[in-house]
Amino acid sequence: MNGSPQEGAKILFKKSADAGMTFSRVMELSGTAPFSFTAQQIIALGSNVYVAWADDTNTFFARSIDAGASFEPVSIGDEPGGDFVRIAAYGNITM
Repeated sequence: MNGSPQEGAKILFKKSADAGMTFSRVMELSGTAPFSFTAQQIIALGSNVYVAWADDTNTFFARSIDAGASFEPVSIGDEPGGDFVRIAAYGNITM
């Protein structure tokens, strides 16, 4: 996460494929809404990367099936997640 609640926080992602020697460009997963995000979660399993977070009105989920090269963002709720957003992954199943 980047930013303060006053500035509008953003969910950012970048990855390393060489044990941290270099990193990819920064990808913004949260769009341009000026919200303060809470309960950020990230899980990587194989080439799958899952990210979840909440803002003042929704709970969001983004997934990558290409090791973080691209993400599909999805709003998964019309209620704030607060501090209770949690994700888990097993094989190719996301819970």
